[in-house]
Amino acid sequence: MKQHKKACAINQGRVSMAGDMLVMSKSQMEQLAVIFARQKETAEGVISAIGAGIDGTTWQGARADRFRQLWETEFRPNLRALCDALGEHSTFISAELQAGVSALDTV
Repeated sequence: MKQHKKACAINQGRVSMAGDMLVMSKSQMEQLAVIFARQKETAEGVISAIGAGIDGTTWQGARADRFRQLWETEFRPNLRALCDALGEHSTFISAELQAGVSALDTV
């Protein structure tokens, strides 16, 4: 029996994707995709607000320099990575949900 790279089993309202192993109800998938998308927007807002705050002030001194350095080298890149991951996973979950719904339509 051949194993499929990504086998989809839908039973009792749950979607299971072997490979990435998504096992949750349709409503949980919808909810998680929305949460990830909203939190991506929130994190993007944090990046924007802090960036504007830093750029819009005359904050000077060792602490200001240290924060700006950390912002540029650690904080902003890590927040950007979080935004990217949230967006990627929101899209993935939505696509898997749609694939599961499409699979049900063909049964």
